[in-house]
Amino acid sequence: MKNKITLLILSIITSCGDVGISPELQEDLSYLEEALGISVSYDMRIGPLDGAAAARCYRYPVKRVVIDIEKIKAAGDSLRLVMLHEIGHCSFDVRGHEETSLKEVGCPTHIMESSNKQIRCEKYIGQYISQLKNN
Repeated sequence: MKNKITLLILSIITSCGDVGISPELQEDLSYLEEALGISVSYDMRIGPLDGAAAARCYRYPVKRVVIDIEKIKAAGDSLRLVMLHEIGHCSFDVRGHEETSLKEVGCPTHIMESSNKQIRCEKYIGQYISQLKNN
């Protein structure tokens, strides 16, 4: 009986460390982890969000990212850029937003700008990744 209780407790403790990643995010997350040289150690899941935000990094009580895929699709945003932005908040501890002037094509000059993660802006992803790595 004592061994069964010990095994149950160990099972609960070790399962708490599992990171949950929605399957739809896995490919982009793997690309971003490799490009940034990090490993995301928190949940990143698809789910609905109230308000205008299409994604959000929650720091408390447990660090996690929730991405509202329907809002991203409706806005024509790049899932990869939205994920990179939220990784900036959760992994690189960027608390605010960089409100910068836009590039000639309407793309932000900094990934931590609060808006405009359009698919056409993916061509600047190398620059955006460098910004976080050099943060």
